[in-house]
Amino acid sequence: MNGSAGCGDLFSMSGDCIPDPYPNNLAHRYDTARGWFVDALSLAAAAVAVFHYNPTGVIATVMVLIGAYAVGNFLGQVLWRTSLTWLLLVTMLIYVSTFFYASSHLPLLPALLLTLFLPGFAQAYVIWDLWPATGSLLHPITLFCVAWLVLLAICIFEPTTFGRLTSFIKARRGCS
Repeated sequence: MNGSAGCGDLFSMSGDCIPDPYPNNLAHRYDTARGWFVDALSLAAAAVAVFHYNPTGVIATVMVLIGAYAVGNFLGQVLWRTSLTWLLLVTMLIYVSTFFYASSHLPLLPALLLTLFLPGFAQAYVIWDLWPATGSLLHPITLFCVAWLVLLAICIFEPTTFGRLTSFIKARRGCS
């Protein structure tokens, strides 16, 4: 065993002198939890696809299940790896859609100013205004807000997010 394995060595060794792929147990637990979460969402998407398409026959059901699971797993991994980019894109999409909704349905200056300077409160107000009018929460702005909250949770709990942000800020300061 590597003598300095417990002393913060970056290249800790397991008992048979093979570099340990997870020197930090927290990173290993995070990768395991991420894998379980993506697999669970992929299975849920596959089940929804089977119930939606309702294939006839066992072979067709298994093929739809496997295909939907593979697509869901791939998209889950891509979404997880690029969650910060998606968070920024969904933020801009929510901001623009709320601004257009406020300017078309609520042509008041306070509503537009609220949308410009306090977007979180504006989305809450728009959802509060849409719910009685439509009778459903399945409006694009509401769904964008739910997607934004999920992406925010992914970005917060991902261990490398803050490292990427600090390296981006340092790189930008070095370029200036």
